[in-house]
Amino acid sequence: ITKKGFFSKHSLALNKPLLTLLPGSRQQEIDRHWPIFNDVINKLHNIFPNIQFIIGKAPDVFLPNCPDFVHIEKDNPRLTMYYGDTGLIASGTATLEAAVLSLPAVVCYKTSKITYWIGKRLAKVKYLSLINLIANRKIVPEFIQQQMNAEALVKAIIPLLSDTPERDKMISGYKQITK
Repeated sequence: ITKKGFFSKHSLALNKPLLTLLPGSRQQEIDRHWPIFNDVINKLHNIFPNIQFIIGKAPDVFLPNCPDFVHIEKDNPRLTMYYGDTGLIASGTATLEAAVLSLPAVVCYKTSKITYWIGKRLAKVKYLSLINLIANRKIVPEFIQQQMNAEALVKAIIPLLSDTPERDKMISGYKQITK
């Protein structure tokens, strides 16, 4: 599907920014992430009334209280990354896809306190996102556990919505790891 076809399918305007939202592929992730994603959507919509939102929805997950102005792609969630301007992505393989597609993104993840505690003791890594792990440096901002809050995510997303040094630096970092 072409960009024009994709935008037409979802009644999106080609001349307005599109934020891709990938809150997770399992209901347990959605349950933890979606309230925060929803808060981000509402805050960004208040700051930038012309921003458009599209969710790459995994099969068999339910997104409660989704605002009417948010569009949902169920057939091919990857297209949301292909045609989005910026992404808010739950940590996982989608973050690597974002790098391959040069989609500037903010990465986040929240799990249960006990799972996080166990994971921190077992895995001695500096980063959570595959992009940062591969590069062994911070290319995308990561917001994990308590750091994953709407205010922090909005603050990190805003500079990626337009042509900024932060956006250019991220895309340059992607190119270094995807060559």
